[in-house]
Amino acid sequence: MDARLPLAALLLALGAGLASAQDLAQGRARWEQKSESEREVLRQRFAQLSELAPEERRALEQRAEKLKRREQAVQESLPEEERARLADLSTEERDGVLQEHLRGVLRREGEDARARMPAKLVETLEAEKPLKRPLRLDQILKPERPLGLREVRRIGEALGAPPEELRGLEALDGAGLEDRVLRWQRAAIDRAVEQLGPPPGLDRQGYEALRGASHQEFFRRWRALDPPEAYGAGPGHAPERAPAARPGSPPVRERVQQLMRLRQLAEPTLEERVTAARLPAAEREAALARRIEERVLAFAAEHDLFTPEELAQLRAASGTAFPDAARRLASAKERHLRASAKRGAADAPAERGASAPRGGR
Repeated sequence: MDARLPLAALLLALGAGLASAQDLAQGRARWEQKSESEREVLRQRFAQLSELAPEERRALEQRAEKLKRREQAVQESLPEEERARLADLSTEERDGVLQEHLRGVLRREGEDARARMPAKLVETLEAEKPLKRPLRLDQILKPERPLGLREVRRIGEALGAPPEELRGLEALDGAGLEDRVLRWQRAAIDRAVEQLGPPPGLDRQGYEALRGASHQEFFRRWRALDPPEAYGAGPGHAPERAPAARPGSPPVRERVQQLMRLRQLAEPTLEERVTAARLPAAEREAALARRIEERVLAFAAEHDLFTPEELAQLRAASGTAFPDAARRLASAKERHLRASAKRGAADAPAERGASAPRGGR
C-alpha cells in the first residue's frame, strides 16, 4: 500500500480538531480525488485512530503539527525557477503538485531512515499498525538518559569547543547541555565543509541554506547525505582507513551512495510533476512511472546494482507499481550493505590478529 496513505489518514482524521476552514476544504477536495479503495484504507486508519489511548492520540496530534510545519518548510525552500513553474498552474493543480511533492520528500526521508535500520527493527515496525509505527519508533529511538556533564565536557574537548563554553557547562540544565553538544557538532561540520567543501550531493548554496535549519532538521538532512567520515571527525582524529574492497567491486560507501541515488531517481522531480499536472490522475501516474522505469533501469545497468534475479523481479513490477518496487529493492540492498560493513568492521581486529588469513579472504 502506498506509504502516503497513513500520512493522509492521520491529517484528515485529525483535521477537525486542528485544521482551519481552508485546511478542511483542502482535505475534502483531496478526499474526493481518491479512489474507493484508497478511501477504504483511510476509513480503516480512522477506526484505528479512534482506538488509540489519549496519550497516543496527543502524540499523533503533535506529529501532525510537525508535518504541517514540514510542509511549509518544503514549500519555502523551493528555488525560484520551481516557484515560477508552479505559478503557471491553477490553484487546484498547484496544491495537488505540492502535496505529491511533499509526500515524495517525506517518503524519501523515511526510506533513508529505514535503510539505516537493522532488519529486525524494520520487521518490528512493520508488524505494528500503521498509526502506531511512529509512536513505536519514538520509543525505540528515545535516549535512555540525558547526557551527563562529564560526557558533554568530553565531547566538547574532542570537538575543539572554545574554553569559555566548556567553563560554563555547570550552569546549564539537561536541555541546555544537549543544545550545546549539537551546536559544537554543527560547528565541527562547518569547519570540515570549509576545509573540504560540501559533501557529495550538496553544493555551497545548498549547505548555506541547510545551516539555517533547526538542529533536528539539520542533522536529519545531513545524515541522509551519508557524508564521508572526514566530515564527522573531530580535531586530531583522522578517520580510519576503510577495509579494502574485493577486486572489481566498488567500495561499500560508493555502492550505498549509488543505491541512494537510485531511490532519488525513483521519485518524480517537481518539474515532472508540474509538466504532468493537467493529465487525468491515472494517466499522470502512468506517465511518471514510465519515465522513472526508463531511467532507473538505465542507472541500475550502468552501475551493475542488481543481480539478474533482482532485475527480473523489478521488471515484473512494470507500470505504476514500478517506482515503489525500485525504492524498496534499493532500500533493502542498502540496509544489507550497511549491516555487512558493520559486521566486517567488528570482525576486522580479530582478523588482523590472526596468524593466517581465513579461507576465501
